[in-house]
Amino acid sequence: MVSADYVKTTTITEVPCDHLAVRTAKGVDFQVWVAQGSEPLPRRIVITYKEEAGQPQFWADLSNWNLAPEVSDALFTFTPPAGAERIEFLAEVGSAAVTATPGATTSQKGGEK
Repeated sequence: MVSADYVKTTTITEVPCDHLAVRTAKGVDFQVWVAQGSEPLPRRIVITYKEEAGQPQFWADLSNWNLAPEVSDALFTFTPPAGAERIEFLAEVGSAAVTATPGATTSQKGGEK
């Protein structure tokens, strides 16, 4: 982060908010409006991509926060579809690479030539 500034108090959907602007060194700036009072939650965000053609922006207005949702554990249970097959990821296959000798070269598939 390069700098952050308090801009002013602004009303978003009838809620007084503190407007903050942040400038980064990575080509992305953002602004956030945070509700004043007992529930200081974000009400709006704006992200500006400064180094892209036309400096596009993403805007989102946030409301109706539910800070105590009732979520069933079943929602996070994965049930693969019929016929699905498990594939190995690099994290699982990568253990052989971790034990390799530094500086050693690996042989080509099918054996050394």
